Amino acid sequence: MLSPSWPKAEQYRHYRPGQVIGAYLPAEDMKIAGVSLGTSFDAVKASLGQPTSEKRDELTYGGIKFGHSLMQDSRPIVWYITVSNRDAVTARGIAVGDTLKKVMDVYGRPDFIDFNNRWFYGYLRYNSDNIRGIFFENNGSKVTKIIVSDN
Repeated sequence: MLSPSWPKAEQYRHYRPGQVIGAYLPAEDMKIAGVSLGTSFDAVKASLGQPTSEKRDELTYGGIKFGHSLMQDSRPIVWYITVSNRDAVTARGIAVGDTLKKVMDVYGRPDFIDFNNRWFYGYLRYNSDNIRGIFFENNGSKVTKIIVSDN
């Protein structure tokens, strides 16, 4: 049973559009498998080798995807990273399958919980696409996906 102090999405609905929530995470937190946001696809391949799958806007290494928004920039650089299995952990050691309690023990209370119940740590402007941080998708008790994003 979750305690009454457990974070709930409805506790994060009082913000004004454009209001800043949270703060930028240290650069080290914005890496997965040693790859930072903003890294070129060529540098990712030089560091990690040949991907298991390669598309114009995405490099996949097992359960790790390095993605590029073609609308943001014509150069293929990493704009977001997703982890869908235990192939990688965050800089603070959180992996898919870890409990939300462990996430809270390591990162503290979420800066935000979105309408999909994803726990977010980092910087965002409410009701905008101005987001830089880490989302922990979850099933209510465990992490099901990790997303590092700079929108």
